Amino acid sequence: ALTDGAEVLVGPLLREQVEAFAELSTFAEVPRLVLNYLSPPGTTPAFAADNLAQTSPLYQFGIAIEDEIASLASHVLLQGPERLLVVYSKARWSQRAFDAYTQSWPHPVTPAEFADIKGLTGAIGEAMQVAASDTRKNQLANILGTPLEFLPRARADIDGVVALTNQVEARALVPALRFHFADQLPVYATSQTLLGEELNRLEGFELTEMPLFGSPDEKLDKFSAAFELPESPFAELYALGYDAYRLATWLPILTPDSQVAMPAATGYLWLEPGGKFRRDLTVSRIGAEGSRTPVE
Repeated sequence: ALTDGAEVLVGPLLREQVEAFAELSTFAEVPRLVLNYLSPPGTTPAFAADNLAQTSPLYQFGIAIEDEIASLASHVLLQGPERLLVVYSKARWSQRAFDAYTQSWPHPVTPAEFADIKGLTGAIGEAMQVAASDTRKNQLANILGTPLEFLPRARADIDGVVALTNQVEARALVPALRFHFADQLPVYATSQTLLGEELNRLEGFELTEMPLFGSPDEKLDKFSAAFELPESPFAELYALGYDAYRLATWLPILTPDSQVAMPAATGYLWLEPGGKFRRDLTVSRIGAEGSRTPVE
């Protein structure tokens, strides 16, 4: 590529390849933009320490879940709930999201981890202590020696739910919360919940959303419509490519310490010192017909 006159190197996508590319291209004389992070946002890999000694700057840009979690946590904090039930799966992205959320949240968190959809209801029930309530009733009935009229209740100290689930798991979460008397709690989620159809089942959910779907930008609207992105499981990758192309046109006039901020398809982007692009996402509320309304 360099011998053909390339002025910017863009890619690769997978983290292992990013690390190899970063080392192999250390002395390239053009700016480099990798489409992932050498380490998750908020951490510093050992390789980054050598970044300033390289011939050309290395810029990092990706769609890490940690950026979504930072946006979501900020929104929830402003909304008021403090004691949260955080529902998450065994999926790698969900585990990372849970770690990022619990590390940044300043209040108590009750985890509800599940391995598959079949285990979701049980995880919610255990976390909400509904079964424990029923057990206490049985113990009291045995002590008194008489049957008791009893309606199970969920714990009252939880005032919000954070759902780190995909679209299928999110739809299963709704009846699980209802079954365990927690359907009155506000539910906050990430953009993974938006993928697919039947959003009307998630009425009331508030979730992070890429500007690709909620922006008044005419170019983004045309781009999204041309590739049918609202229904595509690859929408995030399309948005990543769209923004990477735009960023690549800027790199020849930037330095890793430039002050840059811009609205984009993947979020509102800004450049951290050292060359790492970060993003902030908007939050939308799901309406009765599956509509999405930005939350101020």
